[in-house]
Amino acid sequence: METQAIIWGFFALCLVLSFVLSGMEAGVFALSRLRIRQQMRAGKRSAEVLHKYLENPENFLWTILVGNTVANALILGWLLWSQTRGHSAATWGLRATGVIAGLYGVALTTGSALGGTDPLAPIPAFAAKVHELPFRSIKSLADLDRELAQAKVQGRGVLVDFSADWCTSCKEMERYTFTDPAVQAALSTMVLLRANVTQNDADDQALLKRFGIFGPPTIAFYGADGQERTQYRVVGYMKAQAFASRTQAALHAPP
Repeated sequence: METQAIIWGFFALCLVLSFVLSGMEAGVFALSRLRIRQQMRAGKRSAEVLHKYLENPENFLWTILVGNTVANALILGWLLWSQTRGHSAATWGLRATGVIAGLYGVALTTGSALGGTDPLAPIPAFAAKVHELPFRSIKSLADLDRELAQAKVQGRGVLVDFSADWCTSCKEMERYTFTDPAVQAALSTMVLLRANVTQNDADDQALLKRFGIFGPPTIAFYGADGQERTQYRVVGYMKAQAFASRTQAALHAPP
């Protein structure tokens, strides 16, 4: 009975922690910025921390995600560990799954503290070094139109990649697809553009509206004539072999 009480007490504690972290997401952003600035001028350290989060909300949301992941992983790991003693190999497998989930949550927390933003490689120091494609950043419709006009003069095709810091599928494309030799060879003659729409400001929304999309991941191909090959758009994650074939087909497709 005492063991059961401890288990359920631990479960309740982690659940409360998860709710608290989720509540912070809404609560902190409801605070008055003016009041926080006043507290900053008074020299309060906590106000400075809150101000940084409000100025960079993606960092705050990342912290919330990590906190919830750790809390839920602890719940799963503890319950599986305590309830599978003396049972079959299958239950031991479930226990191992819970432990792995807990370790991954710890890795996410550590990586976030070290400045990591890639959930596929939480610890920045251990992330594999890969050959990155020479993407050019665009921010506005004017940037897009300028790059398309220049590429047309040069007789080159264009790839436009919509991405965001929170987009896991975008990270998968960067890590597994864009690093593939066949994909890099297919893209070698193209102008590569990337629109990071994390901020979702007026410029970002104008770009999304031009393409008629709601957000990343989306990839558009333009021919050397400056016209998009809309039938070859890529939405979501695509494996390297299929993406290389799609790229080649888009390059040689008629207007």
